[in-house]
Amino acid sequence: MTDATTTTGAAGITSSYDLTKKISLDMGFPIRTARFVGKISLISIYCTNVSAVPKPTSLTIKITRDPGGDECLLTSTAGQMETGLTTSTKSTAVFMLDGVVSMAEGDVVYLFGKTNVGTLDISEVRITWLMDD
Repeated sequence: MTDATTTTGAAGITSSYDLTKKISLDMGFPIRTARFVGKISLISIYCTNVSAVPKPTSLTIKITRDPGGDECLLTSTAGQMETGLTTSTKSTAVFMLDGVVSMAEGDVVYLFGKTNVGTLDISEVRITWLMDD
């Protein structure tokens, strides 16, 4: 297992996808071939500055292979937001997957997010994946 993490998040996520708030992740594929193939098992999204009223209760994400958000690797998928126990303005959404992703070129993916209501900042994204040897 390995993971790809970015702490370059996006501020002011609202209830609409916004191309200017995409998050790029380098999957860190060890270059053996020009093709990325990996089985994604878990996506963890860590959020801060979660609005109090209205408070988001779900986060919808999509992951694409292009920065324009048109070529989906993961179509719009909603996950429940779990508020921190000590800090009500922090929240996490976890997406459990069991899918193989294949990209002919490169290993950078783009994540777009939107809330059901309210606003938040995505501070970190971690994708855990397994490469078939």
